[in-house]
Amino acid sequence: TPTLTPTVTPTASPTETVATFRPGKLEVLENGLLLSAGLSARIVARTGESVAGSSDSFHAFPDGAACFVHPDGIDNGWAYVSNCDDADGRGGVGAIYFDGQGQVTGYQRLLEGTT
Repeated sequence: TPTLTPTVTPTASPTETVATFRPGKLEVLENGLLLSAGLSARIVARTGESVAGSSDSFHAFPDGAACFVHPDGIDNGWAYVSNCDDADGRGGVGAIYFDGQGQVTGYQRLLEGTT
């Protein structure tokens, strides 16, 4: 069972199943990305286009990003939070929200007007 705080002992035992992901074995080209065997990719947002579940357009110049537990708790999915820099003051931060099954549920600009 996943926990939100570190534990002294592991919370799950290793499995005997064969790994389906091989890091560094780049042999799959999908959506313009060269991926390691066992991985797949999908496009969830494009600059200037509306994101599923929102009427807002995804911000320009995305660069630094991170994933966080959804603000409503781990059972509700996660948020992909992306920074964008723009010398003209159009930078900021946006978040794409996902449900627990990985489906996009919305997008929100969290910060605007930065450089």
